[in-house]
Amino acid sequence: PPAAVCNGVAGLCALPVSRAVWLGTHNSLAIYSELACPLRRQFSNQAAPVLAQLAAGARALNIDAGFKQGRVVFEHGLCVNTKTLPRGLFDDLGAWLATNPSETLLLHFDDNSEKDDPASAARMRAWVEGEVAASALGPRTFEGRVTSDTTMADVRGRAVVVFDAGQWGGGGD
Repeated sequence: PPAAVCNGVAGLCALPVSRAVWLGTHNSLAIYSELACPLRRQFSNQAAPVLAQLAAGARALNIDAGFKQGRVVFEHGLCVNTKTLPRGLFDDLGAWLATNPSETLLLHFDDNSEKDDPASAARMRAWVEGEVAASALGPRTFEGRVTSDTTMADVRGRAVVVFDAGQWGGGGD
């Protein structure tokens, strides 16, 4: 694709990231067919898996993560996604970006574990960052902080990872 195309739009590359409009899904991994709990109808937000959400045009994914039985899982409310595992998701997203080099993904992580425990939040953030770095998504992750001067061209072909400010040990980036 020509360098002047970002996320499928000619001319978007010059726009600051903070001014771009992002089509996204909320609770992107709260997929009805992948949740394990009696209340999955109430807690599911998506009918399609993540790669189908991307195929439909979503470029921002809201991901709820939490600790369950000593490991990080994707969840929503009382339900855990039992089919999409973190490393598999990150590898899939890295492969997707490799085949879609003019696209940018925004991954917004929410922490659903022990919200009042900064040490737990910091540990989970470090775990997520380590898993992303070790996966196929790692080399395709934007390094550094997005500022008001960061343009869509700067993040083209990359994933921008954002951690919710209030929940991830004071992160907010």
